[in-house]
Amino acid sequence: MAITLTVDSCVAQVIRWGQARLNKVDYLGDGATTLVAGDMIRINTAGQVVLAAVDASGAGNVHGMCLKTYTAAVPATTPVPIILFSIDTVIRMQCHTTDLPSAHTVGLSYTIYNGGSGVWTLTYTTTNGCMTVVDQPSYANWYDQILSPSLQYGFVDVKVATQAILDGRAA
Repeated sequence: MAITLTVDSCVAQVIRWGQARLNKVDYLGDGATTLVAGDMIRINTAGQVVLAAVDASGAGNVHGMCLKTYTAAVPATTPVPIILFSIDTVIRMQCHTTDLPSAHTVGLSYTIYNGGSGVWTLTYTTTNGCMTVVDQPSYANWYDQILSPSLQYGFVDVKVATQAILDGRAA
């Protein structure tokens, strides 16, 4: 049976934690942003959890992933459970639009796209890229054909592009 994926249909998943850590108490909402489990997040200069910056230049584009769904903006007094990525954390992301996984070059950094409902995908734009492709997953076995590098809207493995992105704080 052929596998068919659609645009912005799969949530990103952490496949190698590395030095990433779970944080449930240190960072609060900003009172304006509604977060969904799976959202890529960043910590702003006030230490609040907001959505990742998809195409910002410089540091602070993405710091981790939200683990809880909220139905309204997260109050500035509410701690948000998040995973804080490290430079060795690997995330499997779906490719955005019709780009094939094989079109993404290992070692190059690309921007991310917020597809809504916690779905974030990897674009084919390298300008201000914040996620570096580290691998095109294997599809050698019948049960993982969904990882074929020629599958439209397929998957690639990425990590945060530089330590500077993780260390930075973006407004």
